[in-house]
Amino acid sequence: MHKSTLQLIMQLRQFPYQLEQHVACLPYKQLTHACSHTKMNIAQHVHHLADAHMTIYIHSRLIYTENEPPLKPYDESDWLRCNDCASADITASLAILRGTHDRMAEFFSTLTPSDWQRAGNHPVNGYSTLHNQLELLVAHGQAHLAQIITQINDLSLQLPVSNRLQEQVTMVPVKTDVICATV
Repeated sequence: MHKSTLQLIMQLRQFPYQLEQHVACLPYKQLTHACSHTKMNIAQHVHHLADAHMTIYIHSRLIYTENEPPLKPYDESDWLRCNDCASADITASLAILRGTHDRMAEFFSTLTPSDWQRAGNHPVNGYSTLHNQLELLVAHGQAHLAQIITQINDLSLQLPVSNRLQEQVTMVPVKTDVICATV
């Protein structure tokens, strides 16, 4: 396995924990605040990441087990309108990401050189190999993490210090290994 592939698998494995470090202790208002430069609030980003990464994992397993399977897309905007994506409680989505990423890292770690070239056919993106799927997962996660960090920074600058202190009292509880500091 190439060093770059091993690095991608390591990034894949670490991603849920990087994400959690940034979002697990955020107060409700920051999780649900609509930002002008993105169509998703932070909680919706987290829910979308869980949906998208489960979908890519399923696509990867189809590619591995079938001969050039069709890879069904979904409409991100439609899925964001589902009630579970409106919730500020990101506990389940973070758990899904941890479990899915652990499974995907194990899955990708066991592929043979010829397995990496197996492909599926996506109606929008065309043929995609298992290596493309791994690259997509890592790039997708990092892109959303960068957007989330930008939103957190923007919101921190917008809140006066007195509001930041008051926000700590109304945090959404998240079951996680991340320890949240309280004021």
